[in-house]
Amino acid sequence: ATGRCKHLIAVDGSMDLFNRAWCIAEIAEGKRLRMHQSLKLVSKKVLLQRQRTLQRIDIAHMECANGNDLQMILTRIQKYVSIPGFNEQLQS
Repeated sequence: ATGRCKHLIAVDGSMDLFNRAWCIAEIAEGKRLRMHQSLKLVSKKVLLQRQRTLQRIDIAHMECANGNDLQMILTRIQKYVSIPGFNEQLQS
């Protein structure tokens, strides 16, 4: 891990975080920096209810207020990993 930095990812019951490109980009950057990342969920039940949705996450189809931002995020991710490879990492 980079220094002693830790990355806590807090997720509410709607799990909208996983539809937002900037949120996913922040998670990707933490991963790239090899920060220790922890996911805090409302409950295991919510995770199980949304499991299929999470297994189909695709960064290329996420929401972004500015369409140019999504392209910038995708370009940055592709410097380190392919988009399908990134999606696979998110889904696992």
